[in-house]
Amino acid sequence: MPGLVFLIAFMVTRDLPASLIASLAAAAVFTVVRLVQRRPLTQALAGIAGVAISAWLANTTGKAEDFYVLGFYTNIAYIAGMVLSILLKWPIAGLLFGFVRNEGFEWRKNPERLRAYAIGTWVVIAVLALRLVVQVPLYFMGEPGLAALATMRLIMGAPLYILGSGLPGF
Repeated sequence: MPGLVFLIAFMVTRDLPASLIASLAAAAVFTVVRLVQRRPLTQALAGIAGVAISAWLANTTGKAEDFYVLGFYTNIAYIAGMVLSILLKWPIAGLLFGFVRNEGFEWRKNPERLRAYAIGTWVVIAVLALRLVVQVPLYFMGEPGLAALATMRLIMGAPLYILGSGLPGF
């Protein structure tokens, strides 16, 4: 939501500082809502930190598109970590879904389950790589590509991740 607030504010006002403040305010509102609902704050605090870093980057460079650059580095880090997990035969999907399915680490003893979780991890890697393939060229277009970048960022966020989470073998 803070990314959408940023985009709308920037497209309407063309005022980078005001748009950054609006996105930070949106992140703060979500954090307060979580506090009021007495829900865990970990995600909200991570989210507000991410928005703050993104705002700092865009403010430092004076380029609105730099609000979205942190996400590229985050995707690259996730891709590297997931590839490493597959190479080490501890695929991330197995670590997550093994516990959800009450398998613990037993799945590692079954080559078929190990393979399924590796494939599942590759699917998530493909989703993250697709984000980069689509969004990085829009970023390099500068401000003319900003609306498309922000739109793709929204579409390729939760909706694409959920689609990619229909992992094979589960």
